[in-house]
Amino acid sequence: MIESWFFVLAMLAVLLIPGPTNALLATAA
Repeated sequence: MIESWFFVLAMLAVLLIPGPTNALLATAA
């Protein structure tokens, strides 16, 4: 369950904070 919440928070962070991190997460996914 913790991993699920972490994934959700990560997606929200990407949506709220655009930048290099967005590309990195997209590549990882």
